[in-house]
Amino acid sequence: MKEFKPNIDEVIERHRAYCRFEDADRPLLRIDIPLKAISYGISGIPLHNLDDWLRIVQLYEGCFRERKDVKDDFIPAAWANLGVLGPIHAFLGCPIEYKSGSAWSKPILHDWSEIDEIRFNPENEWFKKCLGLTECLVERAGDRYAVSDPIGWAPGDLAAALRGRENFIFDLYRHPEKAKQLLKICAILCIEIGDVFLEKVKHPYGGIVNGNYFNWMPGWRVGITQEDLTVYLSPKMYREFLKPVDEWLINQMDYTIFHNDGAWQITPELLKVEKLGILQLVDPPKGPRALDLEVLKKGRRKKPIMISCRGLDEIRLAIQTLGPRGLFIVTSAKSIKDANKLVESVEKIASKFEP
Repeated sequence: MKEFKPNIDEVIERHRAYCRFEDADRPLLRIDIPLKAISYGISGIPLHNLDDWLRIVQLYEGCFRERKDVKDDFIPAAWANLGVLGPIHAFLGCPIEYKSGSAWSKPILHDWSEIDEIRFNPENEWFKKCLGLTECLVERAGDRYAVSDPIGWAPGDLAAALRGRENFIFDLYRHPEKAKQLLKICAILCIEIGDVFLEKVKHPYGGIVNGNYFNWMPGWRVGITQEDLTVYLSPKMYREFLKPVDEWLINQMDYTIFHNDGAWQITPELLKVEKLGILQLVDPPKGPRALDLEVLKKGRRKKPIMISCRGLDEIRLAIQTLGPRGLFIVTSAKSIKDANKLVESVEKIASKFEP
């Protein structure tokens, strides 16, 4: 992997310490910069023939090549991004529609009498395309960069896709037992389908590099868990319906990163899930910000977190407030030169940190 990340060994050691919630020389840092390759758009490309696959491979490699001199903790990783909001929906037969630069699925479970028909068919065209691209990426990558699985391990989001989001929210009140049955089915399907891809990809340094966040995590069965549906649920509803299947799924995995997109009300519940690895927090457009959450302050949490910061002043505040241990900061810079200056500044801030 040194072709695209010359200091990869150093970066992996920093990721190991982060995942173990151990002290390191500084917080993990991923700095996004404007890239020609990304401007062409890796995601949202309908995959109809091999030419599309090769185009995606070339886009990834162009991106990695352009940013290889950035001294942050980004790890080059490609994945079969179909531009689908959770491609597993498509694998189970949900029709896919491309619009607004992405792809969206339509529900298929219109009657509860059809619940037993929800199953995975390996002949599904979207699954075959996604698996084919994954195999193409693995062959092309060799040991030059990582390849990750393309699915999100999200039972609640999958159930909402199969039923339709509004219908499924009503189901939680009108058909709670059926809703719980569907959630269990979805959790099992996440494992079944996810394992197929994990058998195909390589596991560099004894782990997986996530193609969404470009971070390394230890183990074989490793992936992203998330429940975007939770922005509509109270903590009580989350505890009753989604947390049992989320926790079951997390317990089946070696390590996970939970993507929490502004559903701050469930953060205390997630921190209680013993085997959950990383908590990745995305600030809602109108706040409040993850940086302001009391449950994340230094000395209170025992899990690694990933947050976004806007500029050096906010990074300094994050280190002072949350502590550098178990902290992954995502930020941006205008150029490679600016990015490397930012890395140096963060190292100085971390070196002066007082626990």
